[in-house]
Amino acid sequence: MRYSASFVMFGLCALANWHDTSTGLDLNKLSHPALTQVRASLLKAGEKLQFDGIAASVTQTEGVLTGKGKSGTPWTVHLCETCIEEIWRGDLDGNGTADYVIVGVGPYGNTRTAPQYSLALLLMDRDGMPVPFFTPLYHGENGEAIKHLVKLDGQLRLLIGRYDEIPSDESVGPYCSGHWVTQAYSLTNGAVEEVRGVFEGKRFPYVRNWAYSHPECANHPIGFSERAKILEIGTAAKGAVPGKLRAPEGAGAGLAIEGVAECDRVMADAVMLDSAGGREVALPSLREEVQQRVAEKIRAAEVRVELRGVRECSATLVWGRSR
Repeated sequence: MRYSASFVMFGLCALANWHDTSTGLDLNKLSHPALTQVRASLLKAGEKLQFDGIAASVTQTEGVLTGKGKSGTPWTVHLCETCIEEIWRGDLDGNGTADYVIVGVGPYGNTRTAPQYSLALLLMDRDGMPVPFFTPLYHGENGEAIKHLVKLDGQLRLLIGRYDEIPSDESVGPYCSGHWVTQAYSLTNGAVEEVRGVFEGKRFPYVRNWAYSHPECANHPIGFSERAKILEIGTAAKGAVPGKLRAPEGAGAGLAIEGVAECDRVMADAVMLDSAGGREVALPSLREEVQQRVAEKIRAAEVRVELRGVRECSATLVWGRSR
């Protein structure tokens, strides 16, 4: 039987999936910080939760956390409607104020290679105002998400693993090899920043090549390999890029922007506005209008934004200040 090129490509693509390859790191064998669990089950639409002066609620379209800083300044955080499940508390960045870890399902788990879970950090400053950090996770089921917070050589770190299908083995076919890249991040005074070096006997970023031995993969060698991409995703002020949001022209994903080299739009992990009315944060959702609402407030205030963790027309944090 003869197979068309498209059929072969589909067959090879169907072979690959992130859940049948190993990151090369066993998080269960690492030590973890002592955190307090506040919530252990999905907060459903119509439910409300109160903890530590914070109110959490979920509608059919989004999850919302609200609170006030010690000075009385209000804050609001918008998340996807399935993103509030596990809630954990602990001083992660060592500034003497309790921080929060929010774990949930989505918003990206609707494609073959997309991470199914998410982890949001609300690093509270000394006034009790949240500075956000968001990352999708591949492993978050049954309490696995919180295990990404570890102790490496006695220091608290966040480990983030990313799966790719960039060829790492030239002797197998397309989609039959790739990399798991795990990066280590420090959490200091509200900032998340990558740290590199040898910790617990492993060098970070930790790259594990993976490849399939399936006969169909061996029958169609791709003939080349490439290095894994190492992404910049921190929220440290160092290296921040100034920009200005503009009104979008036509349809398209992301925030319309000017001042960022070669980018007329950026995808944001978090959008944040400080104004006279308080602090408002929008984290990713399949309903992009949540971030667009906050972006529109930034545009209306006619303030410039600071983009942190810029990489390939994406940013970890887009921060506007009008006060």
